[in-house]
Amino acid sequence: HSAHSQPSQVPVSSPRGRLIIPLVGRSSEHERLRACYQQVLHAGTEVVAVIGEAGLGKTQLVETFLSWAALEGVDILRGRAFEMGGHLPYQPLIDGLRIRLDQENAPDDLLEDVWLSELSQLLPELRGRYPDLAPPMAGNAEFVRGRLFEAVANLGVALAEKRPLIRLTYSKQAQSNHPATLSD
Repeated sequence: HSAHSQPSQVPVSSPRGRLIIPLVGRSSEHERLRACYQQVLHAGTEVVAVIGEAGLGKTQLVETFLSWAALEGVDILRGRAFEMGGHLPYQPLIDGLRIRLDQENAPDDLLEDVWLSELSQLLPELRGRYPDLAPPMAGNAEFVRGRLFEAVANLGVALAEKRPLIRLTYSKQAQSNHPATLSD
């Protein structure tokens, strides 16, 4: 006779009602993610890494949390990290930022033109939307990377000021040695 693990029910309250989410053995981890979210609302930025062996339920845990967060009105930027084999170092951010900026009526209300110019290196469609943008500032590679990082950070802050923001990066790789790779 073997014991079967029964899914626990995670009650989730939201402004839109109550949702019951079945999780198998992940109630405490889900509660920790929710506690981190509450901490962010009161104290600012929080970085959370969900790590572990394959098959332990990390994806289900994160997806359940994100479903709850979406009910709370959170913006969720999703990206996928790849082994560095010709992919852009900012690729995990580009997909999420592109989708989120497409939802903005006027991204130029979020950021000054100088930062939109820098972001146009990652999101060339900004040039189509704003043809009068000046070219990004030139300089040595370190300066250019720094400006681009600052532009992405400024955009993240501007979006988070509008409503809570979660940036999620899925990665099969534990870490990268690439100097411009961002991860959370």
